[in-house]
Amino acid sequence: NLDADLVTPSPSSQAVKLYGFLKANFLSNIISGTMAAHSTNINEATWVHDQTGKWPALTCFDFIDHTTPNSAWVQYDAPLNLGKDWWNNNGIVALMWHWRDPLDKDGEFYTSKTTFDVSKISNTSSQEYIEMLRDIDTVAQYLRDFRDANIPVIWRPLHEAAGGWFWWG
Repeated sequence: NLDADLVTPSPSSQAVKLYGFLKANFLSNIISGTMAAHSTNINEATWVHDQTGKWPALTCFDFIDHTTPNSAWVQYDAPLNLGKDWWNNNGIVALMWHWRDPLDKDGEFYTSKTTFDVSKISNTSSQEYIEMLRDIDTVAQYLRDFRDANIPVIWRPLHEAAGGWFWWG
C-alpha cells in the first residue's frame, strides 16, 4: 500500500513526476543504480554503460566528505554538478551521507573508530549536539541547492542505522 501522494507539503512538479515513476514501477520493474565514487565522478555508471550499452536509471552521490570544513581536496560542487547532468539526462538522483564523526572533522564513521556519544545529542550545551547541528546545517544547504535546481532526490540519511557499525546506529 503506497501513499497516493508525497508527504512533502507542496512538492515540486519534478518530485511528483519522480514519485509517479517509482510508484508505476513498484513491484513490476527493477530500477538499476550505481554509487558515484566519493561523489566526484560517475565512473561506476559509465562502466555499466560500457558493459551493457545502457545507463543505470539511478546514481547515488555521497556527502561523505562534505562536512569537513575548508578542505582543499573536497570538491564541494561535484555532487550538485554531476547530479544536474544526471537529472538533465533523465536519470534519478539519490543522495546519502556517510556522516563522519562530528567531533573529529577528519575522522571516521565506524562505531569502533569514533568517540561520538550519541546519548549526549539531546543536551543542547554538549559538543555532540553543537557539532551535530553544524553538520546537519551544512548538509541541509546542499539539499537546498538540489531543491533550488529543481532536482528531486531520493535522500538516504543515516543509512544502515540498524547495523550498529556506524556511530549513528
